[in-house]
Amino acid sequence: MAWGWATEATIRDLIVHTDRVAEIHNSLRRGADVTLSGFEAVSVSR
Repeated sequence: MAWGWATEATIRDLIVHTDRVAEIHNSLRRGADVTLSGFEAVSVSR
């Protein structure tokens, strides 16, 4: 789960982007198909 002071759409975009570019994750994935299968994004109002 990820939460923040942004819209849920912005938080989702950040999660997907981070999954795509994460250096450690991508290094471990060499030769293995790994897919982000789910997450929850929560927008917190101030």
